[in-house]
Amino acid sequence: MQKLGLSGLRGLDGFRSLAGATSTAGKATNPKPSSDAGGSTYGSFANLKITAEKLVKEQASVKSDLEMAHTKLRRATEQINMLEAKLQQAVNENMKLKVKQTEDSKLWQGLDSKVSSTKMLCDQLTETLQQLASQAERAEEDKKFFEGMLGKNSKALDELNCLLHDSSAKLECAEQSIMSGKQEILRIKQEKEEMDQSYKEQLYANDTTIKEKDSLIKQLEGSVEENKSRLLCADSRLQCMEQELKLKQDVCICLKENLASAEKEKNDLELRNQRYSLEVERLYKDNKDANELLSSFVAKVAELDKEHASMSSHVARLLSSFDKYYGMVQEEKLLITRSAKDKLEHLQNQFVDLTSENSGLNSEIGELKSRITELQKTQEAVMVQHVEECQVAEDKIRRLESEAEVSASNVNSLERLSSELQGRVQKLLEDSSLAENQKEELLQKTLKLESDNQELLGRVQSVLDEKSNDTESLHSEIAKRDQQVDTQEKQISELRSVLDEKEQLYISSVEREKSLEEQKLQIQASLAATECQLTEAKKQYDLMLQGKQIELSKHLKELSLRNDQAINVIRKKYELEKVEIISAEKEKAEKLIREMEHKCNEKILENKRESERCLMRLKEEHAAVVARIQQDNELKESTLRAYHKEELQRIRSQGENELRETRA
Repeated sequence: MQKLGLSGLRGLDGFRSLAGATSTAGKATNPKPSSDAGGSTYGSFANLKITAEKLVKEQASVKSDLEMAHTKLRRATEQINMLEAKLQQAVNENMKLKVKQTEDSKLWQGLDSKVSSTKMLCDQLTETLQQLASQAERAEEDKKFFEGMLGKNSKALDELNCLLHDSSAKLECAEQSIMSGKQEILRIKQEKEEMDQSYKEQLYANDTTIKEKDSLIKQLEGSVEENKSRLLCADSRLQCMEQELKLKQDVCICLKENLASAEKEKNDLELRNQRYSLEVERLYKDNKDANELLSSFVAKVAELDKEHASMSSHVARLLSSFDKYYGMVQEEKLLITRSAKDKLEHLQNQFVDLTSENSGLNSEIGELKSRITELQKTQEAVMVQHVEECQVAEDKIRRLESEAEVSASNVNSLERLSSELQGRVQKLLEDSSLAENQKEELLQKTLKLESDNQELLGRVQSVLDEKSNDTESLHSEIAKRDQQVDTQEKQISELRSVLDEKEQLYISSVEREKSLEEQKLQIQASLAATECQLTEAKKQYDLMLQGKQIELSKHLKELSLRNDQAINVIRKKYELEKVEIISAEKEKAEKLIREMEHKCNEKILENKRESERCLMRLKEEHAAVVARIQQDNELKESTLRAYHKEELQRIRSQGENELRETRA
């Protein structure tokens, strides 16, 4: 490209030299014009300057195009260099990957060898354990116990497998070298030896426990066989005893039911007593209300008439009687609560107390009835007195009315004598007005007295109604008490019958307990005899167990020796197989490395081919660009040359024409 650029510049310099030669030739050919032809020559020179400026501009554009081409070429070369550097980096990375692949293949080989060796060891150990299980089944009777121990050992081996898998996972994550893997293999071997030792210790401990359990089982079997016959007899006796106990339980259940019914009756009595106490309280409240009404009635009677002092004494008697009745009711309440709290054994005494109380209550109720009748009589007497007083007041009113009539007659006579006695008439009129006022006052007093009498009558009737209601309620309560007394008498009779039955059952149960105690003594004597026999059988059984334990210890020693021999054989096989596996894994790793190298070489060749193709394509594109630029430059040069030739010919023709014109 630099050569092409230099050749283009040389062509441009030649073109400039030609243009300069032509311009100098034109100048040389043109003679010095005269002062007359100065204007025409100046115009031709101006045209030449314009053409020269145009040529310079075109040359500058051509230079810029060439510079752009040079920059493009430089960029293309830089891209080619970058691609070559990238190819070198890819080759280096491929080499690094090959090295890593070799290391990974080695690690994988070590891990695969470890896994395969552990699997083979597990298989061999399982085979040996199966052989040991078969030998133990043939040698010993307790197959199930040894199978359980073998299951535990298999679990321990599974735990070892888990540990080995964990170690392999750690090795994969850690990316250590082959030497570290070998050290871990040695460590695993040591752990396996330790596990074998622990396994042997567990087997020895299990053998000891088996021996102890065998001895215990044999002792228990002997004792069970001896005691079976005795237990059968005891079972028959116990069945009889159970039947008797069932009968006793039925009796106890009946007694419990009777007690529950008695408790229910007791609760019912308590509820009834509570109801009676509530009724007594209600009556007490009613008595209080009646006392208040009576006090108000007494106050009003005292206000109306102070002469009714006898009524207050009667009311005081009534209050005292009501207080006595309330005190008796409270005493009755206390007696009922005490009687309800007593036990069922004292129901008969309670019944006597209740009958005495009921008789006292009946007597008191009779006294109260007599008092109520006396009060009614006193009230009737008071009413009679009040009626008499009302009649006296009515008589007084009638007298006043008669006096008013007399005064009216006098007024008539005075009217007749009005002409004569006007002064007297006025006085009489005043007297009559005063009399009328007195009459109105008397009428008002009579109306008040009548209203007060009506109120008193209504209150007396209400009090009488309340007392009649109280008497009815008392009669109903007395009837209820009589009914309760009857029911209690019936219950007492039932309870007496139940108590008689319970006494009979208690006597029978005492007799049965005596018989049971005698049977227990017999059973204890038989048990003592059986214990003596058991001690003798245990001694014989201990001697047998000692002989069998010696035989089992010998047999277990033989088994342990066989197991040690089998373990040594397995270890030798394991080492040989491990060496074979390592060699096979090495061969596999070498094959894999060769394959990876072959693949990497193929990839490198493909990358080189692709890079060469890219370079060829870039070179072709560069050559095409350069050819196109050269063609463009040649076209521009040819066009410029043709244009310059045309202009020179035109200038020459113009100069010739101008010379001709000047000559002419």
